[in-house]
Amino acid sequence: MTKTQSLLNAATLADAWARNVELFYTDGICVVEFDALETIADKLTRNYARADVSTWSDGAGSHISARVGDYHVVSFWDGEDMLFIYQCEPDDEVSEVIGHDPLFSQAL
Repeated sequence: MTKTQSLLNAATLADAWARNVELFYTDGICVVEFDALETIADKLTRNYARADVSTWSDGAGSHISARVGDYHVVSFWDGEDMLFIYQCEPDDEVSEVIGHDPLFSQAL
């Protein structure tokens, strides 16, 4: 997979997650349903050779991340309703990539 295709995959998933997160706002409060985000990621990444979706929670909030090819990872954090796209290399672990500076970040 090329870096360009990987970036397109990342943008596609980020857009789908952003549109879905907007649906969770009620009276200015956002309660994200991570099962819905995971389902979206599973559907969009099912045909990718390198795909990995994971969710976890800590004291700062809940996170979901998805590898969308050889070169990009998309992540959402509900602590501040932030969406991120990270660039990586094919051998990088998703957990290592999340610790680096994102290629793109957007508050939702």
